[in-house]
Amino acid sequence: MSYAGSTTRLRDKARSGDGRFARRGAIEPIADTAHDSVDWGRMAAFAAGILVGAIAGASTALLMAPQSGWETRDQLSRQARRVRGRAVDTLDDWGYDVRRKARKTRRRARRALNRDE
Repeated sequence: MSYAGSTTRLRDKARSGDGRFARRGAIEPIADTAHDSVDWGRMAAFAAGILVGAIAGASTALLMAPQSGWETRDQLSRQARRVRGRAVDTLDDWGYDVRRKARKTRRRARRALNRDE
């Protein structure tokens, strides 16, 4: 049989004025809200680091490109047009699928209502 001891005795002795445990060597209390548990300063520093890294990487890639600046810009614009065209096609396909499924659902609902009458 395992004995962990009384937790109420420790809890009553260790309470501080704000209701959190304040024992020496105790584990820090869990944050009261989600906002308290996020260090926004560190999060901003991390995001800034990612942004600086992305800018440095992009500029290095452009400087080390095996073609001239005009050719690189032309290639990037062609790729951007292709990506845009694919995105438009995908959205059109999704819209078509949603409209088709909505029509089927309306038909099924009408049939079910007509059967019940």
